Amino acid sequence: MRLLLLILTLLMFAPFAHAFTTLNTASFASASSQYARNTAPSGLWTGSGANTVCFRAKTSTASETYVADFGTDAGSLGEWLLATDVNKFGVRISGGNRFWTATNITDGNWHAVCLTYSGGALSSGTTAYMDNNTALTQVGIGDATPNITNNCMHIAANIGGGSCGVSGAVYFNGDIEDVRIWNRALSSTEVNDYMTIPCTMSNGSSFVSWYIFENTWNDEQATNNLTAINTPTFGTNNPYTCASASA
Repeated sequence: MRLLLLILTLLMFAPFAHAFTTLNTASFASASSQYARNTAPSGLWTGSGANTVCFRAKTSTASETYVADFGTDAGSLGEWLLATDVNKFGVRISGGNRFWTATNITDGNWHAVCLTYSGGALSSGTTAYMDNNTALTQVGIGDATPNITNNCMHIAANIGGGSCGVSGAVYFNGDIEDVRIWNRALSSTEVNDYMTIPCTMSNGSSFVSWYIFENTWNDEQATNNLTAINTPTFGTNNPYTCASASA
């Protein structure tokens, strides 16, 4: 009886496993201005708060495109953009740009990317990782401290025209999968887990939103569900497959 009670107690306090499958990806065509958005996300970092955004993406478009954008372009330093541009990955805010060398990010293959931000100026507060958990070499153009007002989120397009508009937007062309967002800077060990064991990693504390695009635009972690614009589709060319993962 005591053994049975011990087993039941351990099960009660064991980490909750968030079961999911990864059979599909989100596919976006820039020529059709396809993207997904949430015009009033909740729980995302603001100001110069720490954060991490990890994703997997596949594109062969060498010109500048945007994987994700947070905030608004209406305020000074208020927009946080994750970009790819001629084999480089970068983060941009109005008034500051930091890019990292990534010799194969637009080669048409899947790549896993994480950007961590611990606060302060972009040059000192950001670290970018790709594929093998190696911190990429920074080649910044300008520097600034962000002041994000997170009242909008776009996937596969930048925010343009003020507030949550898309006037003058640049759209991503390719596939995106497994977007995870934290309100803290992940450790290099946690980044390595995302790169190498995405199915079983623990997302830990301050985990805000999770998009696996399994025939849905919903947030698997919270309620920041996306609305698809101009009919992006779900593809089946996955970077990895799994049956379950730890939440």
